[in-house]
Amino acid sequence: MNPQASPLFFTSIRESLREGITRRTVLRDILAGIVVGVITLPIALSQAVAMGLPPQYGLYTSIVGGAVAAIFGGCRFQVGGTAAAFVVLLGPIVAQFGPAAILVASIGAGVLLLLFGLLRLGRFISFIPYPVIAGFTMGLGISIVMHQTANFLGLKLPPKTDFLEAFYQCTLNINGIAPSDTILGLLTLVLLFIIPKIRHWFPKSLVVLPIVTCVSFLMVHFNPSWQPATIATHFKSTIHGAVVYGMPHDLPQFILPWMGGDGISQLDWSFSTVSMMIKTSIAIALLVAIETLITAVVADRTTQTRHNSDGELIGFGMANLVAPFFGAFSVSGSLVRTEPNIRAGGRTPLASLSHSVFLLLIMLTLAPIINFLPIASLAGLLIWVGWNMCEFPACFRFLRSAPHGDRALLLVCCVLTVAFNMVIAIAAGVIFAAIFFMQRMSLVSTVDFASSDQTDVAHQLPQGIKRFSIRGPLFFGSAQRSLEVIQPSTDEFAAVIDLSDVPFIDSTGILRFREAVDRLHIGECSVAITAVQPDTKVALDNSKFFELHPFLRVFQTSAEAIDVLKRENANRLANPPA
Repeated sequence: MNPQASPLFFTSIRESLREGITRRTVLRDILAGIVVGVITLPIALSQAVAMGLPPQYGLYTSIVGGAVAAIFGGCRFQVGGTAAAFVVLLGPIVAQFGPAAILVASIGAGVLLLLFGLLRLGRFISFIPYPVIAGFTMGLGISIVMHQTANFLGLKLPPKTDFLEAFYQCTLNINGIAPSDTILGLLTLVLLFIIPKIRHWFPKSLVVLPIVTCVSFLMVHFNPSWQPATIATHFKSTIHGAVVYGMPHDLPQFILPWMGGDGISQLDWSFSTVSMMIKTSIAIALLVAIETLITAVVADRTTQTRHNSDGELIGFGMANLVAPFFGAFSVSGSLVRTEPNIRAGGRTPLASLSHSVFLLLIMLTLAPIINFLPIASLAGLLIWVGWNMCEFPACFRFLRSAPHGDRALLLVCCVLTVAFNMVIAIAAGVIFAAIFFMQRMSLVSTVDFASSDQTDVAHQLPQGIKRFSIRGPLFFGSAQRSLEVIQPSTDEFAAVIDLSDVPFIDSTGILRFREAVDRLHIGECSVAITAVQPDTKVALDNSKFFELHPFLRVFQTSAEAIDVLKRENANRLANPPA
């Protein structure tokens, strides 16, 4: 079945039911969901904290968003939830406009993703070149590291809307670092880098974070003045009218994001706020589409299956549309969750649903213990995630072996992501990639010409006839340079233009081709074109090219055109006009 013509809703569930679900499949999916939930727990907490949100909102995102994406999505191995890239994108929005702004922006992103899916735009993700994706991914990783510097060092700085400015303020206030927080952050990083993998699916963070938390208890016990910031001391929420410090052990509550709710400030509907939310919604939608579909492609390669890209956009559109009504922010697919799900045996959307149920149970039972996690340790975990996102070894190998244009493209996208944002980086990257492509394609399009005075082809062309052979597509990037060699000569009475190697022609190519034909006609040359390909002929007919040039002769082959032109010239010489 053609994936573009398949149903858009519930595609992963349809596929799972079509293949059949056995008792063994259900048990493996439940166990895989628990494994992914264990991996997701510290990451979801750290990413919510990094954005300046209470930690429960990271879990809300994975619980509600992961469940909705699994039900409506198009890849049965995908597990939705938070994404590290949102830290850089949404952190400044929370600092300037409050949490309600990112919830409303997530709803806007959900609408855009649904539109992308309904228009069946999922296949166009392959049009984004690898250097663009690698460049903005590296830039996001560097941005995450810079964004977490203040929490890592325990600096008490006011939130900034620009993380570059926040990083600069960290350098200015370096003398104000908290020794306890810095020690715990460094210990987290060291352990994450030196501890080997226990199992291919077991996360290091579940070993490292308890160790660092125990060290923080010992520090406070032996030196009470070294009190590190923890989730309990850093956050407070209003639940049912009561102030709760840290993460509450309560179910996600239904709220109206634009009206405000418990723990969420009401949104200011000013022009600047609405403008910002529109831009943020577009950025979220692009980021979710790129990261989710790339993850689905990787899952396909691992499992030898094929996902429905448009159905996946529908699934995550629904997730981003529904999740904010429960205090959850942007939902995306991620390799951090999907790859362990595959390795742990997950085969249907039930694994993602099990992951959501497991996180909900953890929140209801272990919230008092989670509140002891140090903020610096969570920052260290995110710095480690950002470092891995950069993939420096792979990027360095690419920079050593890739063409100069692709190297520049990767570096430009990386710098633009750090200096501005991912939307500008991707847009500029795609534009530069298109320019590089057009420049390369313009070198492919050439015009070869031969005349009777060339000894190697003199036996093919009679005296006074010149033959032009156009090779390659005639589009706006190549037409001007290619067709300018078509010029009339005083000693030639006819010109044959061979289009057999022109696969297509655009409006600019038609315009330049018209100018070339007019030059020959003004120079009193009889003009014939031969071997026009079907797509090229349709384009010329639609532009009324032949109607505007009634003097043109059209032939099937160049040999036929040359023979006719030669005989006509011989008749003209034999019977000159009076």
